[in-house]
Amino acid sequence: MRRQTDRRNAFKAGAAVEQARQRRSLAAAAGLAMLLLLAPTAWPTTWPTACAARFVPPQPLETQQVRLPETLGGNARPINAGFRATLNVTCPFNVGYVGVRIQLDSTTGPLAAERPLVIRFTPTERHIPADRCMVATLPIVFHQGQTRALLERQFPKWTVGDTYRIEILENGSPLAGYETEIGTPLPAFATQSPVSLLAQEVIHKVLYVGTAPQMRSDPLEEAFLGEPQQRFWSQVRPEALPTDWRLLREIDSIVINHADLVSETARRDDSAPDSSEQTASANPVSPQTGSEGERSRLRSTLRDWVLSGGTLVVVGVENADQLGETLQFSLTTAVSTEVSLQNIIQAKHDQTDERLTRYRDWIRSAERQMSSNATNSGLPRSIAGQLEGNAMANMSGTSMSGRSVGLYGLTPSTQQIRQAKKLVAVMDQENVDFANSWGQGFWCTVGAGSVVGLGETGMNSDFDLELLGELAGYRRSAMLKRGVDPILGDRRTQRWLIPGVAEPPVYTFIGILTLFVLLVGPVSYRWTTRGHRSHLMFLIAPILALLTTVAMFTYSIVADGFRTTARIRQLTWIDGASGDAFERTRSTLFAGISPNEGVSFDAAAEVMSYPDDPRRHWGNLPNAVSEVRARVRVDDQRQSFDRSLLPSRTQTQFVAHRLRHQLGRIAWGKAPEPLPEKVDSQADVPVDSPGAEAPPNELETDLTDSDATDAESKIPSNAEVTFVSSLPFPVRDLIARSSDGRYWIADSIPAEGTTSARWVADRRLASKQLGSLYNRFRPIGAVYESRNSGNSSEVRDLILFHNRRISRSRPPVLTGTLEDWLNEYLFVRGELPEGTYVGIATPSQDVLAIGDADVVESVRYVIGTLP
Repeated sequence: MRRQTDRRNAFKAGAAVEQARQRRSLAAAAGLAMLLLLAPTAWPTTWPTACAARFVPPQPLETQQVRLPETLGGNARPINAGFRATLNVTCPFNVGYVGVRIQLDSTTGPLAAERPLVIRFTPTERHIPADRCMVATLPIVFHQGQTRALLERQFPKWTVGDTYRIEILENGSPLAGYETEIGTPLPAFATQSPVSLLAQEVIHKVLYVGTAPQMRSDPLEEAFLGEPQQRFWSQVRPEALPTDWRLLREIDSIVINHADLVSETARRDDSAPDSSEQTASANPVSPQTGSEGERSRLRSTLRDWVLSGGTLVVVGVENADQLGETLQFSLTTAVSTEVSLQNIIQAKHDQTDERLTRYRDWIRSAERQMSSNATNSGLPRSIAGQLEGNAMANMSGTSMSGRSVGLYGLTPSTQQIRQAKKLVAVMDQENVDFANSWGQGFWCTVGAGSVVGLGETGMNSDFDLELLGELAGYRRSAMLKRGVDPILGDRRTQRWLIPGVAEPPVYTFIGILTLFVLLVGPVSYRWTTRGHRSHLMFLIAPILALLTTVAMFTYSIVADGFRTTARIRQLTWIDGASGDAFERTRSTLFAGISPNEGVSFDAAAEVMSYPDDPRRHWGNLPNAVSEVRARVRVDDQRQSFDRSLLPSRTQTQFVAHRLRHQLGRIAWGKAPEPLPEKVDSQADVPVDSPGAEAPPNELETDLTDSDATDAESKIPSNAEVTFVSSLPFPVRDLIARSSDGRYWIADSIPAEGTTSARWVADRRLASKQLGSLYNRFRPIGAVYESRNSGNSSEVRDLILFHNRRISRSRPPVLTGTLEDWLNEYLFVRGELPEGTYVGIATPSQDVLAIGDADVVESVRYVIGTLP
């Protein structure tokens, strides 16, 4: 009954929204439509409905709280199993991970015996796609002698929808009264297009932590700002920020003051007496609040989030070295990054100048028009009143931004002109502040994310948000950062399959059939004819056909074997300052017989299934949840999926991301000596194609080019360069680029060992070596043309769909941030950024979803920065 009421209310809400939309259409036809713009303000008031096709998506980091057992009204007898439960569920709607905080409080004092319990989440109502739903179970133990038990867990979710039934189980059975339902059922019209449900994939979501911008708030300025901007911001206290980076995937950019990150020791050592006062004036939340432990937790959370792909903006920082010391990051600003940032700043500054010129022309035209005509002459009072706060138009029927508003012949009012002048003056000052603040800033890439440092002016204008959105780029989409779509999947899974497995043995079958033809034809026929027993052919032919069929079937089963085979592509990006690493692992699994224990991954990893079904598109995805077969169990060590996610004799692919703290690093043992000023770091010669052929098993280190020999002769003869590794595994075919642009190579470096490095003076050889390193394990598969149509309900490739919605002018990012970096620098450019290295290693054992799987044709790329 409750579900029917919720569903009825949802459809009534949809009908009301439709009626409102029709009324707005009629008003626009009459020439009185308001210019609706999505001005960046707080999420609670501006999280858009228009971008979601009449469906309001939940806000980022939304949390729902439930208490069990539920309070009963009237004279009903309260249900009590000896404890009360409070559950906070965070991010239950989008694809990703759902955060759960569980608190159990005893109602009978300290427990007399240990009580093992299980919290179960079962999807209900509508989820898209319904066949990808999973039941999640979270075990929790209420220990003997305790009065309270706390647990924080995150479980994976590969669907869109937030309706769940929550139950508490003991001894495998649900406790009576300890169950409830959360979420709002999806209306049917909201499931017709990915635009309605996946709006968060293209909206730039900015979170201000412990601070807030001083944005313009005059509603009249909406008519001046041009096209709607897909960006929104909100603010949160530092202590309220989630601590798990997987939950922060819903946030694209975070803005914070440097003072909120600095430790107490650094504050005492600060020699500038007025810097804290300047920071405090720019930050409405006092940076002195919070203990050192809270600041350390905040730094750790933001570090993990940046490594995983977030864009962090730190206000009130002097230079990259200062911020790198605070965050314990190796912040290296490449020349190409500096040029790119300056170009974007200049383009935004020039664009704003053009807008302001157009606005001033509009004001002058309006004033001339005002002098010759009476304001709103001949118009009814009702229309004049609507124009006063909604539409700004001149005689040509265009707003100040140049957009046509269809209000021909209407004259702006005196109040509108006065407010327009005020707005232009404010925007002019903001443009100057914007250029000064960003002109002294810096932008560095760290892992899969980036860090931006600004002065005291901070992020206080719409221009700042526009530029930040440019820097974030595709990183506003969590799906594009991961490089995997668990909803529809795509044919790019074909690029990393296990060769020779789950494929028809064509040549073997041809041989068996040829043998069958020979036996039935020349052999059997000749033998029966010579013995005058031709009638036996009626018996021999069927028997041989049956034996051939059995042989072919048996071979197809035996050839693939009954063990589990895995192919791993592991990308590890290591920060040189801290030794922390962010990792992407693409695993293809094949099981002759589906293992009873299923597959499991580290509890702290982000795991996504990567389906491949060319027949699926958005329009035919099931959305009604019936029976949910898939199961996942998350404890403090592993997240275990049942065997239904690894069908027998089928290649199944998973993509996992995880952080590795204090993994180790590669550094200079003896750093290279600087070259004389007149000597170039590399021979200035044209670079061949980086994908050119090179020896498959070893790097080309013999330099025979005359330019290389001449360049090497200019290095001091006693210059010996070494690498030191603190990594727990060996690395081979190591290529590094020093800060002066020179390339250095080492055949191998042992685990926690040292090795010597050799200089590659010829840039062509370095480029070929990088191309060879990539080509040896290049993901290659059949290329399929995207069949996305103009109808969004027929979308077959969501990754391409989101790329095109974010930007049609930039190359699409199809395989995630780390894979895209590897392809760009090793294969496309054929050069490394200064201060970085790359090498290969054997995949680690702990990334195997099945521990005893046979690993074939796998690789681990080790990428990092040199401290």
